[in-house]
Amino acid sequence: MKQNNILIKNIYYMLAYVYCDLNKKQYACLAVENFEDIEDLLTSILIKGVNYQLKKGLYTDYQEKEDLLLVVRGKIVLQKTLNQLNTGKKQIYCQFDELSYDNIFNRIIKETMILLLKDTKIKEEYKIIIKIFTVFF
Repeated sequence: MKQNNILIKNIYYMLAYVYCDLNKKQYACLAVENFEDIEDLLTSILIKGVNYQLKKGLYTDYQEKEDLLLVVRGKIVLQKTLNQLNTGKKQIYCQFDELSYDNIFNRIIKETMILLLKDTKIKEEYKIIIKIFTVFF
């Protein structure tokens, strides 16, 4: 998966994004935990949310791709195919949709976790869990 640097500058937008899910039972244990600072609370919320999402399945989306193939898949890109045939190679340029985990939603979560790993205020126990989760993105 290609890595894009997506900076999250305002924590409010992140909380607004996940607020609708904060009432679920999985977050009930957060009400009784003691957190030293806001970073611990937000990291814990992120960890629980990512864990839930991984169990449910990551969001997938169709991405448009174009490639040189031996068999037709999707739409034929006629001009490029003709140019390819003129060179003597018997391959076809096709444009097709492919189901992928590489989308903006998963990139935002991954980049957030990478930024948390670099943060010195985050507890080591959280960093260990986050390192495990980044493998799935």
